[in-house]
Amino acid sequence: PASVFTVLEEGSEVTTSANLKLLGLIPVKRITLNVIPDIKVVPSGEAIGVKIESKGVLVVGLSSITDRNGRKCSPAADAGFEVGDKIIKIDDEPIEKENDIIAHLNKNENENENAKYKFVIERKGKLINLNVSPVKCEEDNIYKVGLWVRDNIAGVGTLTFYDPKSRIFGALGHGITDVDSGILIDIDKGKILKSKIASVQKARKMV
Repeated sequence: PASVFTVLEEGSEVTTSANLKLLGLIPVKRITLNVIPDIKVVPSGEAIGVKIESKGVLVVGLSSITDRNGRKCSPAADAGFEVGDKIIKIDDEPIEKENDIIAHLNKNENENENAKYKFVIERKGKLINLNVSPVKCEEDNIYKVGLWVRDNIAGVGTLTFYDPKSRIFGALGHGITDVDSGILIDIDKGKILKSKIASVQKARKMV
């Protein structure tokens, strides 16, 4: 098929259209084109530090708590929590940091003895409500539910390229997973930092 196009000046960014013709004679269809000027980027290969904040707070483990009576329990496990769950809200309050959970569970300490909290979690793309009753930990007198959580992840990567004008960059080339659970991180925001590779150890097969 042959086509007829509009000639544009170099560096212009416009929307135009083109007539697509069979053998240069028979009109087939008219198509719309978004013309974007060429962008020149600077290739790199430098090591960078990467700090990423996840959407919600990621559950990376479940644990037991010793209450004030010396009994061990795990309210989170009993409520149905699983590793990989993302805590989005507690009682309709958004949760962004792991400290938000402790603060919410302990803000009304005198009412917490038999209180139940509604956790909104995301599991495999679906929102689920879980009701949990915290217990006061014998060790530090803080109400807890028995969750190991993480709200950010840090590591090193490689800067692939950057655009000096827009300051947009490309780095890494794969999904980022939590080191403990292996769960793919649902990224909310992040930043890169200067880093230096101090040493490299060759991997070896474990037997």
